[in-house]
Amino acid sequence: MLKVVIADDERIQREGISRHIPWNELQMELVGSAEDGDEALSLIETYQVDILITDIMMSGLNGLELSKQAQELNPQLKIMIITGYDEFEFARSAIELKAYSFMLKPINIRQLKDKLEKLGAQIVSERKSESESLLMRKQLEESKPLLVEKFIKDLVYGYLENEDTVSKRAEALSVTFPENGYNLLLIQIDNGQEQHHSEVDHQLLFLRFYHYLLEAYSDTGMTLMSKENEFILILYDTCQDENQTLQQIDRIRESLHDLFNKTITISVSRKKNMFFELHEAYREAEIASRQKFYLGKGNTICFQDFYPLINHPVSLEDKIERLIADVGIGKYEQIDKDIDKILKLLPIPSDAREHTLKAFCFRILSDIYKIIYNMDEKVETIYGHEERLWEPIYRFDTIPDAREWLINALTTLSKYIHQKRSRKHSIVVQSIIHVLEQKYDEQITIDELAKTVFLTPSYICNIFKENVGESIIDYLIKVRMKHAKALLTESDAKIYEIAEKTGFNSTSYFSSVFKSMFGVSPREFREAGLSGREQTHE
Repeated sequence: MLKVVIADDERIQREGISRHIPWNELQMELVGSAEDGDEALSLIETYQVDILITDIMMSGLNGLELSKQAQELNPQLKIMIITGYDEFEFARSAIELKAYSFMLKPINIRQLKDKLEKLGAQIVSERKSESESLLMRKQLEESKPLLVEKFIKDLVYGYLENEDTVSKRAEALSVTFPENGYNLLLIQIDNGQEQHHSEVDHQLLFLRFYHYLLEAYSDTGMTLMSKENEFILILYDTCQDENQTLQQIDRIRESLHDLFNKTITISVSRKKNMFFELHEAYREAEIASRQKFYLGKGNTICFQDFYPLINHPVSLEDKIERLIADVGIGKYEQIDKDIDKILKLLPIPSDAREHTLKAFCFRILSDIYKIIYNMDEKVETIYGHEERLWEPIYRFDTIPDAREWLINALTTLSKYIHQKRSRKHSIVVQSIIHVLEQKYDEQITIDELAKTVFLTPSYICNIFKENVGESIIDYLIKVRMKHAKALLTESDAKIYEIAEKTGFNSTSYFSSVFKSMFGVSPREFREAGLSGREQTHE
């Protein structure tokens, strides 16, 4: 029940409102009526009052002063002002007090009841919203660790790029990094899944490792799960000295090895200072980790220590990854141009050209093997003998040699993927065409067609147009028009009947489509056909 107090120095006015407003019906309780402002303020202090109905002109504390002091006691208090003076200053004061209503005496009880009813509904609605808001804030606080982890992961993987958005979200989640900056560490368990261990043992090891990192570096860093047998540790720079930081990282690797009896490789980014540099830091650590292929396991690998082969801008690495991604989906048309762009940007030192080129090609070779493995294919199926793929790398010593090998190797793989996808697409397209030819007289939708081949509507639209050269709808209209011409020529069916038999709900739309396609209306086409047959018969 909402609690109400009335303040008015006119007894008849007070009693009239008290007696004639159906308080119970409005889910309200009149906890008191006062003849002056001081008495009303005392009632407001005693009860948790929700609504104050007050006159302005009263002895002692007037209505406006009463309202100000009452709102200081309870900022949520709603005020309804009644007065016998229709003066602008009173109305202005009511607006400043954010009064719910301003009513002139004599009070119309029905109008007052209506206003109280609306005010009651507003209070209930506000309290519900406030309750929901409090619940959401509580849930947000409880979920904060998960939200912080998601925020950091989004930064690491490059899903958040706008600096302003990043700053606002960091402030909302109270996430801060130390002023001295951080290094991103990619920690890999090199022999995490051994053959004699079960999958359960492997998962337990993974969780033990993760929880150890969380607890051990909760004050000096932030730990994230990454890929299988791989973790990310954002290590805050507390040393302010590069050599001391590297020694600290070596101690981390050694302690993990001793605790878990596993070979550990840690790849380290350059030092960063800003939130939005996390993605670049991750990319640097990831690039450094690929040097494990050459250096072996169980090392600390720093991005900045390496040959110009990997010490190129992350933007170039993005171009290389986009090229590999395009190869993996069968887009082979631009491979030669993309390789030329990459080779022009790739830093090749004059004193180690051959070594750098071969190392870069071995990097691409590892990507090729990864694609083939993920496809569950064999190298021999695509390239013939496996040696044909990698042996040429040892023989070339010029950029044109490397370019030729790169183009041949990547184009061969990409064309194989494209043909494999095309064969699959061809079967799907033929299934769709069969349905269109058989059910052209029905109301066919793209969604229904997609269900028949167990694919999404957008996907079948794309592969149909790619393979047939026109959209599904355009193809269906041509099928319908072909049958319409046959019916117009070979039957006596009426135009509207032919429209229905070819899947059209509207005769006028059928006629419009027919004329758009053939240049004449269905009736003109039929008459021309009949005339031609009569002349032939004669």
